[in-house]
Parts: sequence; C-alpha cells; structure tokens
Amino acid sequence: MLLGITSHIFFASDALSLFINDLNTPMADAFFRYITYLGDGCVIFTLGLVLWFFNREMGLHCILGHILSSAFNSILKNMVFGKLPRPIEHFWDHVPNLHLVDGVQVHHWYTFPSGHTASIFMAMMILSYGIHKPLYQALFFGIALVTGFSRVYLFQHFLMDVLGGAIIGMVFACAVIAIVQHFSKMKHPSNPSLP
Repeated sequence: MLLGITSHIFFASDALSLFINDLNTPMADAFFRYITYLGDGCVIFTLGLVLWFFNREMGLHCILGHILSSAFNSILKNMVFGKLPRPIEHFWDHVPNLHLVDGVQVHHWYTFPSGHTASIFMAMMILSYGIHKPLYQALFFGIALVTGFSRVYLFQHFLMDVLGGAIIGMVFACAVIAIVQHFSKMKHPSNPSLP
C-alpha cells in the first residue's frame, strides 16, 4: 500500500519532469552537470574536514550530519521505498527524444529520496547556522536550491525525491546541532550561581 501511494505521488509529477527536461540548453547542461557534484558525499565530507580546521564545532556538525543523513537515506532507498524507478526508467519506453546530458551517468532505480539534495541542504543549513550573516545565508540557501534542481534537470530524480531529500537534510542538520550542543553543555556545565 505504501509503495502504491508513493508511486502515485511520484508519477503525478510526470508533466513537471518532462517540462524541465524540455528546457535544456547547452549552457544549462554544462552548468548543472558540474554543480550537481556539490551534493556528492565526498565533497560534503571534505567540506566537513575543511571546516574542522577553522571551526571544530561546525566541522563536527557537517561530518556527523553527513554520516547520519546518508545512513538514513540508504535505509529509505533500500529498505523502505525499495526499487522505485527514476525518471529515465519511468519514461524510457513511452516518451521519445528525452534529453540526457552528455557525460552524466543516469541511474535507473532507487529514486527516493535524493541523497545529493539531502547532503547539500544539510551542509548549507549548518553553514547558515554557523555564519550569522543574511547575505551568506541567502547564498547558502541558493546553492542548496540550485543543486537540488540539478538533480531534476539531469533526469536523476523526480521533484518529490528532491523535496524529500531537502527535508531530510534540514531535519538532520537541526538534530545534529541540537545533539552536539546538548553534549557540549553536559561536558562543560555552567557554574551555578552562588547564593
């Protein structure tokens, strides 16, 4: 039943997926082909290591958030939602002239949720939490949005996969920040005020 409901939600976004697929241009192909790597696990883990050298707490947030959200995504993909088809598998037999970007290996199965989107939203939310400047926070949010959109443009995911990944990323960012702060307070309790 869950699989049927989920499939119905995903497939209802067919028109939007095809509309975005038709918007292709050579410049957009080149841009989204590379921008999508910002959500790659290796990039996010490297970001966490770099942050560690400048701000240990932010680095810890990023690394721990990446590990936990990736594990959760893997469970959802493989054990909960199962072998749901990605756009290329869903459309291939009945939609001619689909646009695929050269040099991008398009995957066929395990569409929900988008791991790249979860990773980039998690990392950008942690950066936004650590850097309290509205201009930077808007930039981080924009990077997350564009990276998430790249997954739809490249025909790797449906919009619902990206939305699910974004929610997962933000939830895990908040959870990791709260957990680290909690244990930090336990480790360094404030001195009680004297009577």
